[in-house]
Amino acid sequence: LAVRGMADAIGELVTFRPVAVLDRTGFKPEDFSGDVRASVQAKFGLVTAQEPPPPVWKAALSLDGVDLKKPLDGQTITALDGTLEIDPEQAVLNADGKIGPIPASFTLTEPVSKDSKAGRSQTITATVDGDQIRKLAPGIGNILKGSAKVEATLLPNGRRAVKADLTRAVVSVPWIGWTKGNGIPAKAAFEVTAKDGQIRLDDFSVDGDGFGVSGKLEFSRGAFVSAVFDRVRLAAEDNYALTVKRAKGGYSVQVTGKSADIRPVIDRLRSSASGGSGGGDTGAASVQADLDSIIGYNKERIGGVKLNYTMRGSKIAAVDFSGVTDSGQAVVSQLSRNGASNVIRLTSGDAGSVVRFLDLYKRMNGGLLNLQMRSSPDGDAWAGNVDIRNFTLANEQKLQSIVSTPVGNDGRSLNRAVRKDIDVSSESFSRGFARLILRDGAIRIENGILRGSQVGATFQGTLRDKRGAMDMTGTFMPAYGLNRLFAELPIVGVILGNGRDRGLLGITFRLQGKFEEPKLVINPLSIIAPGVFRQIFEFQ
Repeated sequence: LAVRGMADAIGELVTFRPVAVLDRTGFKPEDFSGDVRASVQAKFGLVTAQEPPPPVWKAALSLDGVDLKKPLDGQTITALDGTLEIDPEQAVLNADGKIGPIPASFTLTEPVSKDSKAGRSQTITATVDGDQIRKLAPGIGNILKGSAKVEATLLPNGRRAVKADLTRAVVSVPWIGWTKGNGIPAKAAFEVTAKDGQIRLDDFSVDGDGFGVSGKLEFSRGAFVSAVFDRVRLAAEDNYALTVKRAKGGYSVQVTGKSADIRPVIDRLRSSASGGSGGGDTGAASVQADLDSIIGYNKERIGGVKLNYTMRGSKIAAVDFSGVTDSGQAVVSQLSRNGASNVIRLTSGDAGSVVRFLDLYKRMNGGLLNLQMRSSPDGDAWAGNVDIRNFTLANEQKLQSIVSTPVGNDGRSLNRAVRKDIDVSSESFSRGFARLILRDGAIRIENGILRGSQVGATFQGTLRDKRGAMDMTGTFMPAYGLNRLFAELPIVGVILGNGRDRGLLGITFRLQGKFEEPKLVINPLSIIAPGVFRQIFEFQ
């Protein structure tokens, strides 16, 4: 028998004997719409009194835009194009269509009788893009973006096993600043249990080259509820557990374990403090961490870490941090609200270790650090002072270049001018001080001073703009202790010393270019100029 018609009419035909199969599936003819072509082969007896053998039949249906008006396992299936083959044992569907708004491919086997030896199986594959992810699960819109190829298989226990290729997706853990970019291979696997709008992902894992997490997640009516990861390894030295719970207006995050690489967090905090976007608005996040150690830049570690910080969107709301550097010196930092502004304070007995940890400067050793900064009322700018006492700069090539580079028509260097070979390969300073201004992603310095027994300097300008460039000017002074005596003398100091921190003899310089490797330029006229005249030659 060859027949063609609307899906509900064909559905009605298969309710009749000898097929009589539709009622066993739980569907009714009116649950279908679309166009169907059917080819039915059947052998059956017409006279019951003759006790014919059981009917033998099979039906092959070609589906063209068929919709299931009744949800299947809670999902709406529409626009099916493909084949449905039915016999007394099973129904086998191979078709392309849509599950909700998502294009998908379906391979399903359903037993059609209680005595059927056929097992139930379902495999659904789909490529899901960012908009579809946000529609299906709005709560994970900040976790998964881009596209992912997904395969879902029905398990005997009623759960679904899901495998996903995340290579073309951007996967973010916004609460700790970690992101897997588009194009980096990664795979996910988990089992889904769905009931009454509640979705649980068990045996959840994401693994890629050098990173991986495992645990479980929960969602309620499309919104994220919680995630418990007993294994988190987002960098080579990570070894910690992470718990995230949806809280009022944001997230509550707890981190515990042996070690964590927090370089992504440093980048996020730096961006936030500089007025950057910080990677997008993720709502509020309250983070508590208790770790044996954290790893920063330049292989620096801080141990015994206790951390609490709160973020609202991309802005830092509160910080309370304590730890110990590898040299055994304490590091304490706090950010708190003070009137209409935030105030951040940072203190450490090893300034060199802290600035290397934060990837701010690599040549400093030791030093007592005190930093205090205050934000503008809108939080888009920060201003304050940094004061460092008793530290050493080692192997700073820029210092050596200043004292040894020939300048002027006579080709004299600063070493020749003072008739001394100034060794600055390891230079000790009693104090470094500067006023810092952070605005629009740039760090500016005002009134910068370095004081040492052998050399000193004053400096100002842009330490780093939002493009990573430096533009600093200043005055470098040898024999700083002796030079400053002129500045301390009444009248003479005012005329020749040009102020308290300007010596009689010095050289003006400019550092310009990329922050990591700025170009040093020396003013050749400034080497012999007394302080009041040398200011005329300083770079503007």
